[in-house]
Amino acid sequence: EPDVDTILVLSDGEPSVGDLIDPGAIREDIQARNRERNIRIHTIALGGSLKILEWLAEDSGGRFVQIE
Repeated sequence: EPDVDTILVLSDGEPSVGDLIDPGAIREDIQARNRERNIRIHTIALGGSLKILEWLAEDSGGRFVQIE
């Protein structure tokens, strides 16, 4: 969608579906895809692996929140 400027991700941060499941590779892929779009990604972590969710928010100027 060309008008999308913000994405909200609610996840445990555990990559488990799709071709990319390595967190570093996911980060690189999203950085490349978002280079032209500059979509802000806010992430909400529900336990699990937090690093990928922190990266997504940090790399896009979004906010990371952890729910305990």
